[in-house]
Amino acid sequence: MFRELFLCAGMVAWTVGGAAAQSYSPDFDCSRANPADSIAVMLCQNSDAAKAELEFDQAYYALRQIVGKDGWKPLKKEAIADDEILKECIAPPDPSSPEVAPVADPACYIRNMNVLTEKYRGRLTGDASEEAVRPILTHRILQQKLIDLGYLPTGSIADGVYGESTRAAIETWQRVAKRPSADGFLSDDDATALLSQVPQNETSEDKTRPEISKEIISAQEEKTTPNFNSEKSLSNMVINSTHSQNYSNNKTKSMYFAIVITIVIVSILMYLLPTIIAINRCVNKMAAVVLVNILFGWTFIGWAVALIMACSMERSIDYDLRTRVMMQFMSK
Repeated sequence: MFRELFLCAGMVAWTVGGAAAQSYSPDFDCSRANPADSIAVMLCQNSDAAKAELEFDQAYYALRQIVGKDGWKPLKKEAIADDEILKECIAPPDPSSPEVAPVADPACYIRNMNVLTEKYRGRLTGDASEEAVRPILTHRILQQKLIDLGYLPTGSIADGVYGESTRAAIETWQRVAKRPSADGFLSDDDATALLSQVPQNETSEDKTRPEISKEIISAQEEKTTPNFNSEKSLSNMVINSTHSQNYSNNKTKSMYFAIVITIVIVSILMYLLPTIIAINRCVNKMAAVVLVNILFGWTFIGWAVALIMACSMERSIDYDLRTRVMMQFMSK
């Protein structure tokens, strides 16, 4: 009970500033979201959907901590494959307005995302399981506590998702605080101890302060982790994957359209081949070839007759020459 009281007290302190703390945003920059990405737009507009996404990310990153760097790539592949169920939440495109992005259904997204979250939480045990079921708001409080204590850089944003730099900060705090385990997971006991810790006054002569600073510097040297604000969440993977797929679909449609146009042009040229040959040869009775080709070319026999006429008819220049020779011969 004492532990729960500490957690509740931390949550009350976090929300003193107003209801804005209860609003959730995805852990990517909405100002840079692709307007054609229906899920990204929906996450930036719907707080409940963003919360569901953050809850999944937290479970995903907990599992990521367990499998280690060697298991990151297979885990990422698995997560992207699982995200296929989110596509059913995107409405079909409107043929009458192809330039308007389809709308994503928040209720469908939340429902499917909760299914994925429970799947990934089910693979966690011990401290990781205790941490993963904690509300996102509590995660924010704990992250902010790490910032206040100096384990995360000043200016870091407590978004409720524990990426690499947050895990490194937790491990450092666990070593400095001499916690039973320094595995990077905040158990319920760890969360209570962290919330109850008072930030050291910078003017204090407390001898433990240099030790804490040394631990933080050492952890930063040992780990080449990205900045907290630049951690890439699974939602970014999904968005990039969806954007790549949309680009691929558009490219496929363009290729299909180009192929159809090419086939149509080639078909027209083949149909008018007798006429083209007749024009090129300047046959004497060109009009007859054109009429047969256009009126009866749709039948194979008509097209063949027109082709034979175009290839065998006398050329106009030969006809004129022959006519002049005959006229001269007859005049003698």
